[in-house]
Amino acid sequence: MKWFKVLGALGGVATAAHATALQPLEEFLRGARANGPDDAEARALESQSAAEATATLGQALPRLSLQAHYTRNQYQASIPIPAAGGGRLAP
Repeated sequence: MKWFKVLGALGGVATAAHATALQPLEEFLRGARANGPDDAEARALESQSAAEATATLGQALPRLSLQAHYTRNQYQASIPIPAAGGGRLAP
């Protein structure tokens, strides 16, 4: 039984010794830099600080409020509405 374990361990080492990388080390490092959690956090912090800068700028700029009215009819239209007691309400 013991020699099965030794043979299995030697087979694993022999298989690992023949493994080769399909890509060069620089490409692995480039991928780690582009997709690593530290870089993702740095990009998120950069985006957050840009949003905060935009919000601060919006508070510093003067505000403008416009209001307009447009009337199309030449004469005012009114409808007499009867009151609850049977009389008429003035328009």
